Amino acid sequence: MKKLFLALLAIGLFATTTVGAGITGNWTTYDDKTGKKKSIIKISKHGGKLSGTITKLYHPTHTKCVACRGRLHNKPIVGMTVFSGLRLKDGKWQGGKILDPKNGKWYTCEIWEEGKNLKVRGYILMFYRTQTWKRK
Repeated sequence: MKKLFLALLAIGLFATTTVGAGITGNWTTYDDKTGKKKSIIKISKHGGKLSGTITKLYHPTHTKCVACRGRLHNKPIVGMTVFSGLRLKDGKWQGGKILDPKNGKWYTCEIWEEGKNLKVRGYILMFYRTQTWKRK
């Protein structure tokens, strides 16, 4: 009985530490209209929350966030944290915000793995747009 309990405990600990572990790392984003590579986002986990930072732009029209307001206005896009604050809930990372550097707007965000891809969805009220990111 004691061995069974220890085995179940070990399985439970393993499962909770590996859920979402594969989401960290580098992901390639794609333009919604052309399908061309747009950027590379490095996803990190700190204190149970996810954040994503742009590490490369493939075909930049701007290298600075000219549409951003406040502290991000005219800051370099490469190195910019574009989403943060996401926590794992019901198999999805949610509760954070994501920035579209093209228009400088922040959106509510959720992210989940679907096969080998990452689905990234930004919301305004009941409207949303979902992108598919691929592991670099």
